[in-house]
Amino acid sequence: MAGKPITLMIIDDQPLLRAGVAAIISSNADIALAGETDSERDAMELLRDLQPDVILMPVQRPIMNSIDAISRMLSEHPQAKIAILSSHPKELQMLQAANARACAYLLKNALHTDLVDTVLALAAGQHLLPADIKVDSTAQVSPGPLSSRERQVLRWVAQGRSNRQVAQLLTISEGTAKGHLHTAMRKLGARNRTQAVSIALQRGVIGVEH
Repeated sequence: MAGKPITLMIIDDQPLLRAGVAAIISSNADIALAGETDSERDAMELLRDLQPDVILMPVQRPIMNSIDAISRMLSEHPQAKIAILSSHPKELQMLQAANARACAYLLKNALHTDLVDTVLALAAGQHLLPADIKVDSTAQVSPGPLSSRERQVLRWVAQGRSNRQVAQLLTISEGTAKGHLHTAMRKLGARNRTQAVSIALQRGVIGVEH
């Protein structure tokens, strides 16, 4: 990607997570860390000073706090793209209330695989919220239902398991596990494993283990 790098601002109260995000993007010349903070109050001041392209922020409880925060940020900087950061797939269902504002979500345990692609996609104008939320369901044509094995793979992925771990749990090769995951992603119309989990949860294809 030529020209000015995409600027990212991180809001999270966990220093290790912020450091992890910084480490992930440090090797990508297309993305630059504009700033980070552990509080929304400081975030608004940073937002005015930095005007980042993408903002990474956590889901809050109650969800209305997240909606209010997104509204305030976009009123200050309407061009920004906001990605919601969640610790568990079931929280993503709450994002239905904020789908008109946020552009994407990320699971904390999938940052190392999905962060860079998500930031690049948002900067390119894409929206990565689940298809059931952002797109009219009549426009989504599924190539077919998920097989039982594909659902099994997605259930383990939803719990943060890597392809290698999924393969070990199901007693199959890592390549086979990856193949099942890619087929499930294609059937669900997902761009990455995180989005596949969210779409599957939204449609009731898989459930969340407690």
